[in-house]
Amino acid sequence: MTHPAHDHEHEHFVRGFFRLLWEKFDDDDAFFIAAAIAWGILFALVPLLTLGIGLTGYVLSAKFQDPTQAVVALFARVLPPGDAGTQLTELLRTLVSEVMVNRTGLTVLGSVVFVWLATLGLMKYLVCF
Repeated sequence: MTHPAHDHEHEHFVRGFFRLLWEKFDDDDAFFIAAAIAWGILFALVPLLTLGIGLTGYVLSAKFQDPTQAVVALFARVLPPGDAGTQLTELLRTLVSEVMVNRTGLTVLGSVVFVWLATLGLMKYLVCF
């Protein structure tokens, strides 16, 4: 059996811990920092995806005679049957064809913007400390 005074001390310790934790969290502007990190990740995701799509175009070109057909066939297996699936397949075929035509531009643009954002973020990080 536990002693009532011991339970009270434990409760006081836990409350004190969480109060101090919240004060430190608030003093460090943790919500602001979390928002900045989330914004930075979302902002850097666009050029990273652009770079990834461009590089995927090169890999698919090296592996398949018709990369557009290979990608469309891969996704066509999971698309719904019927009119909606046919429309999505045609949209996908158009998008993949455009990527294959513009893959050099996408790769260069994605690389330049990604490196620029990465160094910009690094510089801001270094200035903070």
